[in-house]
Amino acid sequence: LFGGIDDSYFTGNLSWIPLTAQTYWQIKVDRVTVHGLPIACIHGCQAILDSGTSMLAGPGLSIRRIHHEMGATRSPNGLHTVGCSSILPDVVFVIAGTQFPLPPQAYIVQMEDGSCVSGFEAYALPTAADELWILGSIFLRR
Repeated sequence: LFGGIDDSYFTGNLSWIPLTAQTYWQIKVDRVTVHGLPIACIHGCQAILDSGTSMLAGPGLSIRRIHHEMGATRSPNGLHTVGCSSILPDVVFVIAGTQFPLPPQAYIVQMEDGSCVSGFEAYALPTAADELWILGSIFLRR
């Protein structure tokens, strides 16, 4: 629905977050936490909300910290795998003071071969900002 809200397509409340740039759907993220502790974007960062990106993309160091908390291992094809029956933490994005938790069932993707991979990926995007994230469909669906 363009220009309006059809509440038959979602449950819960909508959060209105101001844009920090009008070139993209860009917002400020306060921090990213795991087990209640800041793990990424510790001093705040910028993020682009992008329905055209399927994964959650962020700076390499931040993504490595998140993968470490998951116990993920890098496979030869570059994906980070976890045991499908592993007990994994919620990854929480705090935006405008509101917590947006991503449970493992949101960020773990089960592949056709039965393996489970992380929906977080590192990227190298030259930017003036310290950290720039791309919050794709994995985030937006929640």
